[in-house]
Amino acid sequence: MLNNTYDSDGNLLINLTQIWDSVNGQWVNRTRGEITYNSDGNPISQLFQVWLGGWINWAKNTSTFDENDNQITELIEIWENGDWVNSNMSTYVYDAKLPEHWHA
Repeated sequence: MLNNTYDSDGNLLINLTQIWDSVNGQWVNRTRGEITYNSDGNPISQLFQVWLGGWINWAKNTSTFDENDNQITELIEIWENGDWVNSNMSTYVYDAKLPEHWHA
């Protein structure tokens, strides 16, 4: 089952996935995503967690945007041994014709 929570602007804030536990006859938590936005409505952070008797961090994405609301960076981090560890950094450059993308 998918349970989504939205803010008053229609932005997705929380994405909760649950699976059916047929032994106990109830829905149980599986994964959770939480998104935060800047004042322009751009998603600037996404936290992903898994349920193991409580919510455990799994990964997070952090993005930055320019004055034209173009995404210019995205940092992906993985939760390892109680710390966030960099996994991937993407940088985006835009010109008047086409966006250009590379991984740094």
